[in-house]
Amino acid sequence: MTPAHIPFGLGDDAMNQFLIHLYIKARTLLENCQGQDIVEYAMASAVIAFGSVAAMTTLAAGVNHVFSQVSTILAQHIG
Repeated sequence: MTPAHIPFGLGDDAMNQFLIHLYIKARTLLENCQGQDIVEYAMASAVIAFGSVAAMTTLAAGVNHVFSQVSTILAQHIG
């Protein structure tokens, strides 16, 4: 409803109906949380992805160090 449709001057019944309609619309908006849930899931996914990338970077450095040590030991004993 636009402000031009507000029933001022049309009596108490019309005003009560308008306020009830406005209350129902506001209640429906507040109870509809689907959009909020989607945003929360997206934020949780972003945090998990960021943590995974940070962990993989650290893990990759550790794995690289272990492979370097194995390579050095093998080169010493074989070569």
